Amino acid sequence: MSDKKNTLALLGEDAPQEIADALRALGFSARALPCDSRLATPVRSHADMLMLPVGKVVFTSSEYLSVAEDIFKALESLGYEIVACNAEIRSDYPHDVAFDALVLKSAIIARLDSLSDEIKTYATAMGIALLDSKQGYAKCSAVSVGESAIITADMNIARAAEAAGGDTLLISAAPEAIRLEGYDYGFIGGASGVLEDTVYFTGDISSHPDAERITEFCNAHKKKIISLSSEPLNDVGGIFFFPSVK
Repeated sequence: MSDKKNTLALLGEDAPQEIADALRALGFSARALPCDSRLATPVRSHADMLMLPVGKVVFTSSEYLSVAEDIFKALESLGYEIVACNAEIRSDYPHDVAFDALVLKSAIIARLDSLSDEIKTYATAMGIALLDSKQGYAKCSAVSVGESAIITADMNIARAAEAAGGDTLLISAAPEAIRLEGYDYGFIGGASGVLEDTVYFTGDISSHPDAERITEFCNAHKKKIISLSSEPLNDVGGIFFFPSVK
């Protein structure tokens, strides 16, 4: 098990303070990701839009690397390699999803024509399959509860995961169930984070209409659930956990 004190939990600076406070209360070192002004305001500090961890390598844009230099130095101190990418980020879709990819045990699911070239090159070199999805917000749309098990409300992501041999729980879209300020609804991936045997949700999972099915699926994959707030689920761009890999 990872040492929580030496595990960095990253989430956007626009996320509700109570979520970061709850993570700190659990013993994590929680830090806020600064905004990238090139992205749309509601998602400008979303972790799943700003970087992509693949094992011990973390990909981000060269521009954002300079904005969040202290964050990436902290990741390097934990043993991670940072790769600066030349992706051109804009606020309009699909120019905002260069790092929004779902990483499974042996595959990366993403809108491939928008995915950063450096990620595609790395995946090919490492023998990781690249699976195309019409849904460009791949990481936003799904939560991984195992190396090849996901929960999503998006049929395109579900099909891609199944093609990679994954176990998939397809839940209802339920627009009212996950908040995302500035949009009609948020995504389950953006309302969660996973570390080892625990799935952390940014609100009360019981508020979701598929809460029982979600809980059963997590339990089936030997994952327990912690709700970080008593409020409804909130899409904050996900929580990225980085235990020391030294």
